[in-house]
Amino acid sequence: MLQLQAYPVNKKEEGSASLSPEATGPLTSIKEFGAKPYTDDEEKSLS
Repeated sequence: MLQLQAYPVNKKEEGSASLSPEATGPLTSIKEFGAKPYTDDEEKSLS
């Protein structure tokens, strides 16, 4: 049998994901994803 669980959703930031034509700066990489940060091995494989 499948057991379902509920998790709360908490807002951390608010903003827009769209880039404007005036945006000329470099894009920043993802620093956090999911429930835990990347491990050292994951960081190396992404670079």
